[in-house]
Amino acid sequence: MRSWLTSKQNLYGLGARRIGVTSLPPVGCLPATRTLFGFHESGCVSRINTDAQGFNKKINSAATQLQKQLPDLKIAIFDIFKPLYDLVQNPSNHGMKQINHFKKFIPDELDNLTTITFSFNFASTGFTEATIIP
Repeated sequence: MRSWLTSKQNLYGLGARRIGVTSLPPVGCLPATRTLFGFHESGCVSRINTDAQGFNKKINSAATQLQKQLPDLKIAIFDIFKPLYDLVQNPSNHGMKQINHFKKFIPDELDNLTTITFSFNFASTGFTEATIIP
């Protein structure tokens, strides 16, 4: 956390007065995390998500501390954990469907298509391509 604070203080020293920071996402829901640490259980790896939430709380606390030290600093923490976690846990609430055990989602309006092909180049996910035939 010290390096996080130092980096924001350095930005302030360079003249930044408005800083935006994102929280960690639900890292325990990433396919690679689920594969490596989930031991083939369904769903997200809760202990990894608990760690991410703990880090996010520390960021919020550090930002509050920083604003007290530097009163003209405006720092915004964008919480991306909650909306992304909700999307993974409740895809139908967001017009999406779970299409396979990889937890990849498609919008409901694509249901009428015969074949859907996804291509991803995210090496970290280990998931590069899938074809879905409804």
